[in-house]
Amino acid sequence: MENKKTFILGAGSSISASKGKLPSILNFFEKLKELGLSKTNNIERIKIYVESNLGKSIENKQDKIDIEKLLTLLQIDIEKSNRPEFSQIKEDLVELISTVIGKCQNNIDNDEDYPYFTNLLSEKDSIITFNWDTLLDITLKNQKKPQYSRYKEEFTANYEQDPNEEFYFKSPYNLNSNYDLKGNLLKMHGSIDWYCCKNNYCKIANKIFILDTTESTYPYKCGECHEPVYVMIIPPVLNKSYNTFPVIRKIWNLAARDIEITNHLIIWGYSLPPTDFYSEWLIRQIRKGRRLKALTIIDPSVVNTSSETTNVRLSFVRKYYDIFRDLNIEKTEIFLYQYFSDYKEKIDIFQKFNIKKENFLKNL
Repeated sequence: MENKKTFILGAGSSISASKGKLPSILNFFEKLKELGLSKTNNIERIKIYVESNLGKSIENKQDKIDIEKLLTLLQIDIEKSNRPEFSQIKEDLVELISTVIGKCQNNIDNDEDYPYFTNLLSEKDSIITFNWDTLLDITLKNQKKPQYSRYKEEFTANYEQDPNEEFYFKSPYNLNSNYDLKGNLLKMHGSIDWYCCKNNYCKIANKIFILDTTESTYPYKCGECHEPVYVMIIPPVLNKSYNTFPVIRKIWNLAARDIEITNHLIIWGYSLPPTDFYSEWLIRQIRKGRRLKALTIIDPSVVNTSSETTNVRLSFVRKYYDIFRDLNIEKTEIFLYQYFSDYKEKIDIFQKFNIKKENFLKNL
């Protein structure tokens, strides 16, 4: 049996890799202010929307505004209302998100975590990431990892521009006996460098192009219909825009396949929000293949340091383990790390805090 690892990366991985320079979902507007972007023309509509719908102010540091929740509320308003201002506010917000993340990335001089992480990858290992930034993408590209070349070939329209590329159809495959073990980079919620044309009459409408916008600040236009192109960021709502953007459906299908055939699941900085039912559905695909042998979680939430006695936060670990508790995975093959630096040094929380692992295993 092949030893396939699948990594699930959340915001915690990007924050760790950027040494805190990238915004979290709760301090986006603080970063916006730090970068001197809080006085831009399109911020006023967002400010009014937040005050009206959340009763909070984007200028108040104490008001922690969840940027993913805000995007989700906007998407629901767009779907439930014919008012065009909601679509405009969403476009303004997505543009700001892209600008803030891009400017924060430009200030990152020395990234240690991602180069170490990508060096660990074998050709068959897959990465499922819910992050919008491109720090990991750049690292994979610079190291010429097959996950990146496969990512561009499978999910973007960049490769379709090659006149020498032979057109062919891929035949169906049997997941049980003839599945493809080549690893993937799967960006579940889009990316700040994904651009698409939204003109439904254009022949390349809703196709994804990776553009390096650091080379130019002038707005990009569609090469076919010459209308503006837009950043493609998907809010974590129930409707994942499967029908509007077929590439998103393909990404989720491949992620489900990779989860189903994985032997070792590594979750780094992802908390599995209780309202993100699609992500829970995704992880539950592991039950179909029944190939899972090990689980690793890298997250500060695996340990409770607020009490007098440091111990494992069982509720956090259980929300993953309960998904496949009945599959008879050996509890001894569950590995917990507080930070990625601990993972690099192979110091789990049991060594780090002198916690008895046998007690954890008994209570799990």
